[in-house]
Amino acid sequence: MAGSSKGIDAEETIAAQQRLIDADCHSFYTIGFSKDMFEVKTLKDRGYDFRKLINLINPISKIIDLDVLRKLFRRCTRKNDFWCFTDYIVWLKNDDRGKPLLEEALATIAKPLEESHVDLARKMLQFRASRRIAQKDITDQREKLLKCQQELQTKALNIKQDLEEVLGPLYEFEDISMEQLRIKTYKLYEADCRLKGITPISKIRSKGFTTAIDMFGETVKEEHFLDFVNQPRKKLEIENHFEKGILMLNEKGDLVINAAGEEEGDFMIGENDDLVYNAADGEKGDLMM
Repeated sequence: MAGSSKGIDAEETIAAQQRLIDADCHSFYTIGFSKDMFEVKTLKDRGYDFRKLINLINPISKIIDLDVLRKLFRRCTRKNDFWCFTDYIVWLKNDDRGKPLLEEALATIAKPLEESHVDLARKMLQFRASRRIAQKDITDQREKLLKCQQELQTKALNIKQDLEEVLGPLYEFEDISMEQLRIKTYKLYEADCRLKGITPISKIRSKGFTTAIDMFGETVKEEHFLDFVNQPRKKLEIENHFEKGILMLNEKGDLVINAAGEEEGDFMIGENDDLVYNAADGEKGDLMM
């Protein structure tokens, strides 16, 4: 068992060494050097320690610009010859003709960020972390508001649908606009003043329209309503809707539920004589009049 354990440890060590070599020699593989000649076992067979190789190729292994690396090794043509590779690097590092070539290539390696800038970058990321917390809080609040908005939209839509069901064609009725109300009431006011032989208050003054609306506003509103319900097509639609018997007026002129409206899902009169929706579960809904 002890021998087996040692064998496993040795294999793990070789694998770890190979990972280090592959990481540093990746660029050499890319520009055409054979990966086989950098195998840990092959190095051992040659009597070459992997640490020696790592030290030899440093700092050339830090050159990431492949074009620069190809230019640097263009004189090393035997891509499968390990000793040619190592001798060439020794030449680059030590020979007066090779040193300028190596220095030119190493100049392309990006210099590390200054320590002061590293500290600043670290602090900026810390600031980002705090702001992201605030951003998340805002996002959560926004999602809650959107959910609330959706719920309100749903309620508003339900009310609209309920009103459409109860009112039928009357749902399309719109109150007279303020502009039309002022125009029509002032015409009636002027006619009334002529009959009485008095001078009407000028339209230029706001009191003129206020007086006209006070005197004839309800009359004009009633005429506007009657014009709507007495349109031939609208009159027929209203009569047909009333025949459904959802709502009706009692002897006192109050709005009450008809017999057909006592079923689930229709409208009913609440405890305070309000018009409420009788939900399918038997509870009163939101719509009230």
